[in-house]
Amino acid sequence: MIGLVHCALAWYCAREMSVTHDEYWHLPVGLLHWRTGRFDFDRLNPPLLRLWAALPLLATDAQVDPAPTDLLGYGDMFLRRNPEKDRWLFLLGRCMIIALSLSTGLLLARWAEQLFGAKAACLAALLWFADPNVLAHGSLVTTDMGAALFFAVTLYALWRWTRRADWPRALAFGVLLGLAQLAKYTCVLLVPVSLLLWFAWRRQPDDRDGGSSEAADSTGRPTSGTRRLVAQWGVALALSAVVLNAGYLFQGTGTPLRQYDFQSRTLQQTTKRLGWLAAWPVPLPRDYLLGLDAQRHIMEGEHPVFLDGEWRTDGFRSYYVKALVYKLPHSVHWLLLVSLLLLLDREDPERRRRFGSLWLLFPFGLLVALASFSRMQLGVRYVLPVLPLLYLFAAQCGQTADWPRRRAVAVAVAIGAVLSVASLRHHPHHLAYFNELAGGPQLGRWHLLDSNLDWGQDLDRLAAYLHARSVDEVGLAYFGTVPPAARGIRYRLPPATPMPGWYAISVNLVMGRPYAVRAPDGHLVSLGLDALGYFRFFEPVAHIGYSIDVFRLTDQDIARWHAARSQNASASPR
Repeated sequence: MIGLVHCALAWYCAREMSVTHDEYWHLPVGLLHWRTGRFDFDRLNPPLLRLWAALPLLATDAQVDPAPTDLLGYGDMFLRRNPEKDRWLFLLGRCMIIALSLSTGLLLARWAEQLFGAKAACLAALLWFADPNVLAHGSLVTTDMGAALFFAVTLYALWRWTRRADWPRALAFGVLLGLAQLAKYTCVLLVPVSLLLWFAWRRQPDDRDGGSSEAADSTGRPTSGTRRLVAQWGVALALSAVVLNAGYLFQGTGTPLRQYDFQSRTLQQTTKRLGWLAAWPVPLPRDYLLGLDAQRHIMEGEHPVFLDGEWRTDGFRSYYVKALVYKLPHSVHWLLLVSLLLLLDREDPERRRRFGSLWLLFPFGLLVALASFSRMQLGVRYVLPVLPLLYLFAAQCGQTADWPRRRAVAVAVAIGAVLSVASLRHHPHHLAYFNELAGGPQLGRWHLLDSNLDWGQDLDRLAAYLHARSVDEVGLAYFGTVPPAARGIRYRLPPATPMPGWYAISVNLVMGRPYAVRAPDGHLVSLGLDALGYFRFFEPVAHIGYSIDVFRLTDQDIARWHAARSQNASASPR
């Protein structure tokens, strides 16, 4: 039932939100993949999830240009070639992502039931389905939700394989590992993570339906069971490589590293250090390797990152820890605390198994740690792939929620469930969700920006607001990729200093983010750091879905701004 409610809420979000920043090209590029079999345009993301989102468009007359130029222009082309129905096409693509979100929640419930029991399964499903971050990114045509599903289902398949090491489970793991690589480059982590978790989970006490094989006999020679496990691993890894190559239609497979012109320092140095080995064929598709190189090249550069009122271009080590503190519902924080405290209960007969569940946090901690050292810190969505494991661990306290015997735990779990449902109160503005500690969606801007808050999701709401008030022209600076004119908005760019009139400014730009905004004629105009920060002085007359501030400045407002500026200048030390 809660899964159906989740789908209904996500569908409403998908219908109401404007096309967000990256969606603008994700969907048409997916259709390009289907129509041409090309993967060399926008290699920054593997093709699987774009293909999945664009699948229903094959049953429509949606049109794409087979010769793309740049990403923004390709999105513009999609709007021009599909007038009056682009919203419907994007809704179709978003529904495919909702299906992935539903599948992830059902998988979590299944895994939690097998690990901790039925009550834990219900709690895991509730945490996932009621999370505003899941509802937001589970209703957008991006790769983040699909990455979460494939990360979780691959590790679930690995866990099942450790329970009974037979060939069907080994092959299932290999297929899923390959599909995960086709979902998002983040899933490369699954290879080392799976190898480590294999040994950790095989050593865990459990009622397996197939015992673990001994490493060697009394003479020190490997047993047949060990040889079988090595063979299964070899076949699983080889199968994952075949699946990955098949996803790219084996285009460029076997090209030696020396024949690539890499942009990133990482792959350039790797090729150099390999020496003569770089002349050997690489069993990976050409576009996959070039996409990985492009990702590394971008992440090695500088990016404007905002955290707690401060801007940096080299990132913050505490960014993702604080992002999880601000963006996750307090129900998750609370139930994580309860589950961790239960580890201290020496009288719990399941205590040893509970300590084993800490391995669920290993992939989560690894990705958060790696992301914390990245310069490209633009949203909590970058760690979304490991959130299912966090929620699985948090849900285990449901196993102990027995009212007659463990009343304190039962009350704690009930509190967590109520908090989880309460996090939905800002529906449908889930993309801008912040918890109470961060001050909610209205004050979240003082902590985090970008896709945490403002990703261009409220352009249609702004158009409706301006139309209802008969505002013929507005000074607009929009953090998004859809041309505002395509939504019937007549606008001009805001001036460098305040002047009277109506203005609509995306929150990212109010808070000073550098960005290239669209001018009315379509060309891009670069705004530097804090170029429109003067709008923070004025009180908005309206907030459009928490991501756009509307101002109506008068001569008196401008006079107050000049007076305050003069006063600050005279008061500053010389």
